[in-house]
Amino acid sequence: MKDYECEIGDIESYIDSVNIVSFDIFDTLLIRDFYYPTDVFKYIENKFEITGFQEKRILTEVKVRDENILLQDISYQNIYKEISEIDSSLELDVELISCIKNTHIKQVYDYALSKGKRIIVISDMYLDNYF
Repeated sequence: MKDYECEIGDIESYIDSVNIVSFDIFDTLLIRDFYYPTDVFKYIENKFEITGFQEKRILTEVKVRDENILLQDISYQNIYKEISEIDSSLELDVELISCIKNTHIKQVYDYALSKGKRIIVISDMYLDNYF
């Protein structure tokens, strides 16, 4: 599909023409209640009074990615091996409560489902499958 905004009818026509419809889960099916994904780190810093957490969390992820350049991607656990001052589940809890459904994409999802299309949900996030 072309990279432009389109009407729901255009999307429905496209869905009608394919057998499989895939969606990215984060920032597509689900959106966060933050403007930027890294704002979750600032929220943690402020709410739990962890001075400098946002910067440390961002820099730690960059460092871990640089050190593991041969990996296809790093995991959440790789990042939190380097951060010891907070429990890693705190970030997961904040991520979970900040996710809401994207009502516009939910319409597309529901249409594909109603047409019996095979639906695949993917993610490029470093969170585990359980999350």
